[in-house]
Amino acid sequence: MPRLRAKFESSRALLKRAKERAVLAAQHAQAMRLLLESRAGRRDQGSSPGREIWEAAAGEILRASSDRDRALGMVAHELRQPLAAALAAHRLLALQPTAEVATRAAGVLDRQLLQLSELVDSLLDFSRLSLGAIALERKELDLRDVLARAVEAADAAASGRSRQIAVTMRPAPIAVCGDATRLFQVFSNLLHNAVRYTPPAGTIAVCVEAVSGAAQVTVTDSGAGIAADLQPKIFEAFTRGSRDGLGLGIGLAVAQTIVELHGGTIAVASDGPGRGSAFTVTLPLATGSDGPRET
Repeated sequence: MPRLRAKFESSRALLKRAKERAVLAAQHAQAMRLLLESRAGRRDQGSSPGREIWEAAAGEILRASSDRDRALGMVAHELRQPLAAALAAHRLLALQPTAEVATRAAGVLDRQLLQLSELVDSLLDFSRLSLGAIALERKELDLRDVLARAVEAADAAASGRSRQIAVTMRPAPIAVCGDATRLFQVFSNLLHNAVRYTPPAGTIAVCVEAVSGAAQVTVTDSGAGIAADLQPKIFEAFTRGSRDGLGLGIGLAVAQTIVELHGGTIAVASDGPGRGSAFTVTLPLATGSDGPRET
């Protein structure tokens, strides 16, 4: 139990610091907004040609403030759930320190703190990538190996939910120059999303090939699909496929950033709700790769 208590206290301290930083950021944004609105008001009195510029700047601050509030609300909601469950287990253990209660509480604390840790790790990854604070460790690799590991990691979850992952790979290597850990993160995210949003007995397909001098990976599912109006925003941070979706909605934003750092692209296609989705990642082949130049 000492280890679990330490993890719990560490997570609580981390959340406290995050909250303090969020409050400070909100205060700075509010001050900037008031400053811009004040200047815009003074410009209006003089009918200055710069009026439109200040109005546009104030509008951007207001929109950014609204987006920040929405993002913070979502983060707080997702972090509160595992933290509340961990707190409940901790209190129960303090009130009834029996062996049976300790065993149950330990299980709850382990699961909830693991979920909390994963959420915080996702936030840290998103923050570092947004600030350009992560350097890729590039080397030539066979993209099929990265995909095989990602499929293996997602396959257990898919089997447990009565889903199937079908994989199609060409027999020859597909060489790219990239960071294996970060590319694994991209494909693992796409596969776990497919598993999450695909109903029981649904199908998930992964196709890896070389097309027009580039490596192309497509993850297709027969799941919930994506509405047409949401597709252009699906790679924006804190956007989720549905209101009932789990997680923070930053996985696809992280995936897009990683792919773009590799000089590639990621795109989504869906015929709408209930009609499945297809995510396609395109990466440059390694220099000198003899992959087929199909069209």
